[in-house]
Amino acid sequence: GIDFTVSVSRKLTSWNWREVFCAVRDHPAKWYRIGVAGDPCHDWDNTLEVCERLAPTGKVPVIITKHWITLSDSHVSRLGAVGAVVNTSVSGLDTPQETKHRVRQIERLRAAGVRSVARVVTCDFGTSEWALEAKARQDFLLSLAPVIDNPLRASGTNPRVLSGDIRIK
Repeated sequence: GIDFTVSVSRKLTSWNWREVFCAVRDHPAKWYRIGVAGDPCHDWDNTLEVCERLAPTGKVPVIITKHWITLSDSHVSRLGAVGAVVNTSVSGLDTPQETKHRVRQIERLRAAGVRSVARVVTCDFGTSEWALEAKARQDFLLSLAPVIDNPLRASGTNPRVLSGDIRIK
């Protein structure tokens, strides 16, 4: 029932701060994820504020983004200061312009010393012209080590599946 097309900034407040801090601090994982119910790029200032306030937990913030809104140089510095890992979600399904932008952001973060991972949403592509171009983009993206291979979960009613551009098992 969550509308993932709308990002919602969840601000830390005086009444929820301690609960959030303790939950993250006391969880056995060595990291926490930012960007579960929307892309954190829609409010980089809040995303970084949360990471900075949670820094005393000793946990690593893992931020998953498509970089719809580009990080400022200040944001990049702050990401490095909190030891964040940024997983840039990218796919052969993206347009060439989206791919170029996201790859630039991956490289920009790496050059700044921020741990940057290509989170590639992968597909089993068909043989149409569109599918072959998408497959070539995907193959390039998978070469951007380090990479997380995140298989697409497409339904049988997806238009690209129905046309044969994407094959599902």
